[in-house]
Amino acid sequence: MKKAVCFAVLFVTLLSFTSCSGNTKSREIKNRVIIQGIGFDTAENGKLLISFQTLNTDVSTNSSSDSSPDSLVKCYKTEALSLSEALKNLASATGKMPLVSQNRIVIFGSNFARVGITYCLDEFIRDAENRFTVISAVSQSRAEDIVFAALGENVIPARICEKVLKQSASKPENCATELYEVINSVLTDRAFVLPVIAVNDREETEFLTVTGAGLFKDGKLVNILNPDVFKGIGFLKNRVRDGSLGIMSDGGVLSVNIIKSKTEINFENTDKIRTHVRIRTTCSLAENNRDFLKPADTEFIKKTEELTSAETTKLVETSLRECIINNSADVFGITERIKRKYPSAFKNGDIDIKDIEFSVYTESKIEKTGDFAVRVSGREK
Repeated sequence: MKKAVCFAVLFVTLLSFTSCSGNTKSREIKNRVIIQGIGFDTAENGKLLISFQTLNTDVSTNSSSDSSPDSLVKCYKTEALSLSEALKNLASATGKMPLVSQNRIVIFGSNFARVGITYCLDEFIRDAENRFTVISAVSQSRAEDIVFAALGENVIPARICEKVLKQSASKPENCATELYEVINSVLTDRAFVLPVIAVNDREETEFLTVTGAGLFKDGKLVNILNPDVFKGIGFLKNRVRDGSLGIMSDGGVLSVNIIKSKTEINFENTDKIRTHVRIRTTCSLAENNRDFLKPADTEFIKKTEELTSAETTKLVETSLRECIINNSADVFGITERIKRKYPSAFKNGDIDIKDIEFSVYTESKIEKTGDFAVRVSGREK
């Protein structure tokens, strides 16, 4: 009896090793198609037209390969009813299992986004392999144009695109939006913005630029705003940690570097709801402004502080006007905070966001100046 049990255990063990070795072989990198970018457009027949940018693993895993630099990536597109069907089509075309956990960008074509992106987000939630921190954006034209863009030799274009969108992560112009933020906004019926990007040509080389801020309501692209809207959003959401602002001075454009920034938002409910925004920034004037700098001129420093405060206030007020007044879209999360603070004010229905009054006050201080950004003497830190 004991021998029979031992033989049975040995058989099961051998069977397990055999199946595991088979799975391991199929999961090797060279046997997978590694997705770096996904784009969503609408085909002429109404189906999804999904573009994929993938690593050419035959080149990426073999440094001795004599393939051309362009073969670092391969691009595919397929018509399908869903992302899962498109992945099956990709597997059939390549003979390899797709790997989506390494994806870097999700791009929505502008026409596709105007119809609505909610439908295609469902599978990103259901599939555990998908990265929720992947960067999302809207193409000024078709998503295919971004996914298929060359962007130079011997590069992986999706990484370049990701870098362009993430390089300003803590700066006023920050526009990087991760997929989980999009999903959360759609599921909670919140308005949000995504960067609008385009491919441009310069000396026979393609490059990416952020051309606008795509405003979404109910999961649909409803308007494309000036990209400066991102700066106001950055200050209002207290995300600005560094970066610079261009200030118009008597001698031209003066670059003011932000050392730190803090935003406070308070509410008042009397005859109507008022929102008070207070921003404090600490800045420096570095050596790139040597034609302007007058370290001993306190009047010049004071004037620059006033100009910096005015520019910051202008950016925030412009974002509020473009989103809330002109498009009735609260991308800042202000109405949610008001509802939590004054729940009784919403018992008989939602308050029209346009009825909320806003006041913005900015206080900027120049802490350092000179060729090496020396601390201004006699000034508080």
